[in-house]
Amino acid sequence: MIQRLKQKHLFDCYDLIKNNKDTEDFYITWNENRIGLNNLQILKKVLKQQEVYGIYDSNLVAIMIIYKEKGYRPYIKLLANNSKYYNHFMIFLWWNIFGELYLKIKKNSPLVKVANQNRWLFKGLRNNNEILFCINNIKRSNYDERYIKD
Repeated sequence: MIQRLKQKHLFDCYDLIKNNKDTEDFYITWNENRIGLNNLQILKKVLKQQEVYGIYDSNLVAIMIIYKEKGYRPYIKLLANNSKYYNHFMIFLWWNIFGELYLKIKKNSPLVKVANQNRWLFKGLRNNNEILFCINNIKRSNYDERYIKD
């Protein structure tokens, strides 16, 4: 089950990040510098100031950050022990988060396939090795609204 993470989940998040070898795309950009989230102080700030969600399966197995900085686009950052959890987050985003969201990942990331399967739109290449995707959930179609009502 996906749940909102707070500061009390700090060490669970830290353990997941420290024990995961695929953290290349799991960073935030602050003053045009990439900052890895394997620092406890930075992670604590992120948990306090951003929307952070996690999936627990006896322990924390996946984390998603919706990183919003004033004046910039909101970015999604994902990290999981297994790529099957990425799909869970994509479905969660589709039904629960409204507005424009961006996902910037490496070309060879398993998230490329997941983003394509879940209606994320390709926006372009960045830095010759990163791909930018976008999804806009501002308004659902009338078709969706008819089938959501009780």
